[in-house]
Amino acid sequence: MSQKKLKRIVKNILGRNKSMEMFAFFLKNIFKDEDNYKLFLDINNGKFGNQTFELFVKEAGDSPLLCRSNTSDTSVLLSVFIGKYHESSYYLGENPIILDLGANNGYSMRHMKFAYPKSKIYGFEMDPGNAEIATKNISVHDGDCILTNAAIWKETGTISYNCEMNEESFLIDNSLFDSPKSKKINSTSIKDIYSKFNLEKIDYIKMDIEGAEYEIFNQDLNWLDNVRCINLEIHNPIYSDFFLEKLISKGFEVKKHSRHWSSFEGFKPKF
Repeated sequence: MSQKKLKRIVKNILGRNKSMEMFAFFLKNIFKDEDNYKLFLDINNGKFGNQTFELFVKEAGDSPLLCRSNTSDTSVLLSVFIGKYHESSYYLGENPIILDLGANNGYSMRHMKFAYPKSKIYGFEMDPGNAEIATKNISVHDGDCILTNAAIWKETGTISYNCEMNEESFLIDNSLFDSPKSKKINSTSIKDIYSKFNLEKIDYIKMDIEGAEYEIFNQDLNWLDNVRCINLEIHNPIYSDFFLEKLISKGFEVKKHSRHWSSFEGFKPKF
C-alpha cells in the first residue's frame, strides 16, 4: 500500500486533524504483540514477494488471520479492525443471524464472530481468490461461519466482473461478459439466500458490493421485511436519496454510519 493511500485511510478513519503518530498508536494496539505489528508493517511496505503470512489480531480471536502480501489485505485489515466500517452501532442480540455481503478476505466475518460469539454468519464473496483466503480465515469457526463464492446480484445466475482492479474493488460488469478482461462467476439473489439456508429472519446485513446495490434495490425488496438492521455502503452518492427512500419505505429508521462517509445504517426498533 502506498503512503498516499495509507494517509487517505488514516484521514477516513481518524479524521483530518489526527496525526500519523496517533494512527500508529491505534495500529500497534490492534495486534497481539510487537512482532505481529512489525510483520504487518513489513507486509504493508512491500518487503516480501507474493506470500501469505499469519497475523494475530486481538479482535479476531486466538487464531491467526492469513494476510497476502502485494494485495489489498493490509488495507482491508485497517478498514475492519481500526475503521470498523462493517460494524453495526446497534446491539444485534445474543445469537444474531448475520449476512456479510462482500466478505472479501473474511476479516469482517472474523471480527463480527469475535463481537458476537454465538452468531451465525453467512458470507458471500464474488472473487475466487478472495473467497479461498476467506474460507481459510473463517475455518476456525466451522459451522458458524459459512462462506459462499458467489456474487450478490438482482437474480440468481451467472455474471461477469472486472478483474483488473485490486481485491477490494472488483465489481460486476456484465458489459464485459465476453471479454478476456473479465471473470465469470455464479450470482445469487438475496431472496434465494433465504431459501438456500432456510432463514426466517436476518438480524444484520452488511452490504458492500461495489455498486451492485443499485440494481438490487431497484427490484422487489420484500426480503427486507425480515431484516432488523442493515449497513449499506453506497458507491454512487447521487443515489443516496433513492436508497434512503427505499429503506424508510420498509420501516427502517435511517442514519449516516458514524465511521464511514458513504454508508447508511437502517434499524427497525420494533422488529
